[in-house]
Amino acid sequence: MLLMGIKEYAQSRSISEKLVRKLMLAGQIPFGKSGKKYLLVPEAVDEQIKALFTAKEEVEKKKRVTPNAFHAALKALVTT
Repeated sequence: MLLMGIKEYAQSRSISEKLVRKLMLAGQIPFGKSGKKYLLVPEAVDEQIKALFTAKEEVEKKKRVTPNAFHAALKALVTT
């Protein structure tokens, strides 16, 4: 099992350290601490981040209303 620090993980995944720290503080990704250094298990963090962003995309898709659905709902209200 490979462990990485915040900076090393962020650089290897081309994301910002700030995002990694934000997700850690929010309790959205797993981490441990050894002395003063925070450690991440890359595979576990990758899975969590993928799940987080996949869930957000699904919510965004559900929020979008297609024009046809909007027009159908509007037409139903007007004819009722």
